Amino acid sequence: MKFSRLIYALLLVSTGLADRSDRQALTYAALPEDIYTPPINSSVITLLDFIKSRSELSILADLLTECSGK
Repeated sequence: MKFSRLIYALLLVSTGLADRSDRQALTYAALPEDIYTPPINSSVITLLDFIKSRSELSILADLLTECSGK
């Protein structure tokens, strides 16, 4: 009986403490200005370029740009 009360008390305390968080969900660290970006050959089509070029994938393109934070 004491063991079940101990587990109940630990569960109660852990759920109360799990609520406390200062970080917002899906926050990203800012990228430094001097970050290296590799050059892209003009003959190469990236997946993002392909998605942006197709009108039927416009919703997906909008969602991808939202996820990247741009």
